[in-house]
Amino acid sequence: MKTALIIGASGQTGAYLSRLLLASGYSVTGTSRNWAESQTWRLNRLGVLEDVNRLSLSLHDSLALEEALDSEAPEEIYYLAGPSSVAASFREPTTSMSEIFDPVVSLLEILKRRSSTAHFVNAASTDCFGNHGTSLLDERSPMKPVSPYGIAKTATYLTTQNYREAFGVDSRNAILTNHESPLRGPDFVTQKLSPDSGQSAMGSSRPSHWGTQQSPVIGCGPMMWPRHCTRSARALNPLTTWLRQEKRQRSMRLPRSPAPNLVSKLVKSSLTNLG
Repeated sequence: MKTALIIGASGQTGAYLSRLLLASGYSVTGTSRNWAESQTWRLNRLGVLEDVNRLSLSLHDSLALEEALDSEAPEEIYYLAGPSSVAASFREPTTSMSEIFDPVVSLLEILKRRSSTAHFVNAASTDCFGNHGTSLLDERSPMKPVSPYGIAKTATYLTTQNYREAFGVDSRNAILTNHESPLRGPDFVTQKLSPDSGQSAMGSSRPSHWGTQQSPVIGCGPMMWPRHCTRSARALNPLTTWLRQEKRQRSMRLPRSPAPNLVSKLVKSSLTNLG
């Protein structure tokens, strides 16, 4: 039986990945900072809570990271942890950048020191590319991040690449774009759009407080350029398939959904309801 360690299993992506790997016959261990206090509702909703070996782990404790690798001996390591709010990274850049970057370097250093053969996947982000307007992007596009979140994600991308090329660590990046599902947290724009749209349709004029805008007409705050979305559960299939290919590429970009931009559709629907 193959073994996988999902670092950050309590989030949207970690929950779907847990279900996918379990269905593929894996033994899955998922980490969170403190499972006693973490939200387990996503795993529970997917029906896999009791099938995931749950491990509480501080990502800033190098000794604990080493012990986790010893006890679980994973063949595949998926790093999905860390802050995911771009807006919060502007409010607390030092904390956000440390939380995003430092654990990735620690893990890669441990794998290098041990000459580990485990496959390591770092969740990078299209925020690494910054504002390219409507241009199509691929791995060769220049990275010009415009937020502390994007800068930190770019640092993890380059560091993961460096440890593969300089030290032979089996590490690679998955460049994730916006991926939406019913498991999204309440602070994300799509989860705010849905109830606001419904309340507007019912005649409510309650203001929507998003980003820096406060208006009864929907305002998306810092979302200043088009962002494409894909469905979370579907996005993970190519990620795991790619990881198991014999000829592994240096990085991959998850495909966009063939459906129109989900955020744009929700915004248009909301504005229609508002009249």
